[in-house]
Amino acid sequence: ITWNAAPEADGYELEWATDFDAATNTATWNGIDVGKTLEYIHSSLTLGELYSYHVCAYVEVSGGAKVYTPWSAVVSTAAKPPKPQNLKLVNTDYKTQDLTWDDLGTGILYEVSYSTSSTFEKSSTTIANVTTPAYTHTNCTNGTSYSRQTRLSSSPKAGAQCTIPVPSSVVT
Repeated sequence: ITWNAAPEADGYELEWATDFDAATNTATWNGIDVGKTLEYIHSSLTLGELYSYHVCAYVEVSGGAKVYTPWSAVVSTAAKPPKPQNLKLVNTDYKTQDLTWDDLGTGILYEVSYSTSSTFEKSSTTIANVTTPAYTHTNCTNGTSYSRQTRLSSSPKAGAQCTIPVPSSVVT
């Protein structure tokens, strides 16, 4: 999560939640003082879980007290899994080819596609949607070169990087 700098801010506080209700604008927020940084990398997320964030800036005044801007608007994004890696061909013969790749965990649906050209722009064919990191491609044609790819099919929606506009006025 990134946000824009607020003029004269001494730091920022970020809050995140997984139970944000937009209708009532409520959540059980978890707060983090991130200091002067304009970025927070949220790790150890649960795939498919919707995470909501908002940020405010603060100015430190005498005695160490902080004066805060209003909270930014809430932005939400789903935790996205990494791309499948290490697609390998094992146990091949002229009619059957076994494919494997790195497991991304429970609840992931992989789409396996092939093409007889080296690109997938317009000529790929989806041959399976599978829940395990392996697939056996049958009925291959002897002497035909196949290119293959695996991608996430109906996995949790991928989240985009969020940029949060932080209010620049300080509330006293």
